[in-house]
Amino acid sequence: MTKSKIFSLLLALFLLAAALAACTESTPAAAPPSEAPQVSAKPTKLQATISNQTDYNFFELYVSPTAANEWGEDHMGSTSILKKNGSFQITLQAYEFSSYDVRIVDEDSDEYLFERVSIVDGTKVTISFSEDGLVATSVAPSGAESSVIGALNGESVSGGSDPGDTGSLDGYGTNGQFGFSIYNESDYDIYAIYMGPSTSGSENDVDILPSILNKRQSTTVSGRVNQADWASTEWTLFIVDVDDDTSSSYDTFNPWTLSYVNIRWDSNQGGYVCEFIY
Repeated sequence: MTKSKIFSLLLALFLLAAALAACTESTPAAAPPSEAPQVSAKPTKLQATISNQTDYNFFELYVSPTAANEWGEDHMGSTSILKKNGSFQITLQAYEFSSYDVRIVDEDSDEYLFERVSIVDGTKVTISFSEDGLVATSVAPSGAESSVIGALNGESVSGGSDPGDTGSLDGYGTNGQFGFSIYNESDYDIYAIYMGPSTSGSENDVDILPSILNKRQSTTVSGRVNQADWASTEWTLFIVDVDDDTSSSYDTFNPWTLSYVNIRWDSNQGGYVCEFIY
């Protein structure tokens, strides 16, 4: 075979290989595996706005979980003032429950105190004087609204006060409103908790539990009782659990000053035992 033929043959083979390569479709690269969805961590902080609708400037502001024993930091610090008709945004440590206490000191060193104010992330709390007296009104982002009657310098300021007002010691001091936390320390779900004056029959008791209180869980309850019961400071709880076991509190309690109650099952006493904390 001559050199020219060999050259022609190699050239033909080269052109054929190039044509085959051009006709071959490229295989697309495999898509990278999709990332696993990220689980959002439970927020450790929440923000709320305090609005001053009184005629006085606020110099100090404390907000603490209802179950806490200390007030913590002054959110106003040493340089800030919450002026009348103004508002101030604060950041709080996220808490398992939405019940907080609020303490304010104004320009005259008067102290405003509100117990069990409902605060979640984005809540606006307005402090004002109204027909009901000294009031803290909280509005959540969902639109849910609640109000708490406050105390000024340790004394209730309420439009519904009675001449025989005893401050926050009975229903006259809170216009019949009450609120406290309940801790279910037992190993059983609680279906109902009835509350009523110790001097009246059980038929007048009212179920204050908004939903089933699971074992080892807590909830905050609130409400308002009839004016006929405002003077009573001795109330009892009647508990019904998942097994229809029932028990009433051995000790009476004062709903106007109660902070929280621990409920546990005591087989030695044959029922539920309530520990009232003020």
